[in-house]
Amino acid sequence: MQELEAVEYGDGLKHAIVYEWMLRLVASAIQQVRLDLCGPGQGARRWWRRTHRRPESALTRRQQCPACLAATQSERLYLAALVQGLGDDTIRSAYLAGDGLCLPHFAAAMELNVTRERLLELCEMQLARVAALREQLAAYVDKHDYRNTTPCTAAELRAWIDAVQLMAGNRDTACTPPESPRPPSG
Repeated sequence: MQELEAVEYGDGLKHAIVYEWMLRLVASAIQQVRLDLCGPGQGARRWWRRTHRRPESALTRRQQCPACLAATQSERLYLAALVQGLGDDTIRSAYLAGDGLCLPHFAAAMELNVTRERLLELCEMQLARVAALREQLAAYVDKHDYRNTTPCTAAELRAWIDAVQLMAGNRDTACTPPESPRPPSG
């Protein structure tokens, strides 16, 4: 869909509008997780699991592929090491300098057996990432108004692609934002 919108319309305005709204919902869900983590027990993990289950499908495998199982186990180990490592200044700085976790990996992190403090830190960082991306999306949408003559920044031009990658993960990097410094008006 990203590629189609980029090719057909030369921008990502439609994606930007929809994903800004979706990220508002994500921020609200992360706030709830954070509140649950601050409370007694492990309510956040139960709440996250209950609200983020994938529906069963006729195409769903009953047994997991051995390669997928090994990849999932490795992914969980790396994710746990990353989340636990957020207490280290070097790892924390490197994490903050990057793009953060996509929503599927954030959800997986909420299932990990790591300290509550690390999960709270991760929630705070994820909320900051979502807030920054929402600001970029809002600015991108605003700059499509014919009365606005301010050019888009590079971050704003990428925001609609970054939003999809945050929500779904970065499985395909083929879609790139348009090269124009200003979205087409009209």
